Amino acid sequence: MVRRSKVSGQPAIGHGSIPTGSIRRLSISAGLMVALASASMAAAACPDVAGDRQVPVRPAIVAGSRLVFAPGAYIELRETANPAAVAEVYFKNRPVNGPCDDGIYRLALGEVRIELTFTWDADGYQDDRIELRVSRGFSIAEPTIRVPEGADAQVFIYPALS
Repeated sequence: MVRRSKVSGQPAIGHGSIPTGSIRRLSISAGLMVALASASMAAAACPDVAGDRQVPVRPAIVAGSRLVFAPGAYIELRETANPAAVAEVYFKNRPVNGPCDDGIYRLALGEVRIELTFTWDADGYQDDRIELRVSRGFSIAEPTIRVPEGADAQVFIYPALS
């Protein structure tokens, strides 16, 4: 038996066929509901440039010093074995990114902070690009790198020269 609203006679939110949270407000106009439904369907997949495949939308996750696009594909600000450097940015590029991942991200490791701009398919073919900016007191030799699909790259962060 479906529980019904005493006011409208419609199935009550959270009971029967209407799941909790699926309708935020009953007073939303029909036009706005259609617009919201269209926007959520458009965000369900992210086409590649050629439009021949759909990349499932999965928001990149920033967890402290790591930006994860999908399992096995990430950018990480991490400690380094390079004695002259204080940290390194390591990019493990795999063919799982899409234009939905383009954006500005911030990572931190101790006192080192970076802001990176990720651009998928930057050259119109396969290389992804990251542009790096480091916090005051640090420097980076290569502020922009292009990384082909399936490749790995690392960039070292050094103490700033006085």
